[in-house]
Amino acid sequence: MGFGDVTETFESTGSTPTGDPQCATISTGLQTNTFADGSTLTTSDVYLNCFPGRSNLATGTAVSFGNPSTGTGTWTVEEGTGIFAGATGGGTVFTRAAGDVLHITYEGTIVLAD
Repeated sequence: MGFGDVTETFESTGSTPTGDPQCATISTGLQTNTFADGSTLTTSDVYLNCFPGRSNLATGTAVSFGNPSTGTGTWTVEEGTGIFAGATGGGTVFTRAAGDVLHITYEGTIVLAD
């Protein structure tokens, strides 16, 4: 089922160091999707950020843009409006980033209220 165009905003709510140089942080955030009809769906995300080959420790990291990273975690429906009012659900989230490109894949289930 499609819901048309959507605009996404993401608000980072925290980052916790893990002590592992390759998978350095556990990140949390709230994502709000606003659909063409004005409905919104807000999810909370928690995921582990990893840096292949310890790219976050490479020379020039502090001045470079977009070191490669991957993330794996979970998402949970927090609230919704319009068609998503009363929705529940959750699943997994996978991220890949490099340079100025970020690719995010969400898998899971959203159950709409009756």
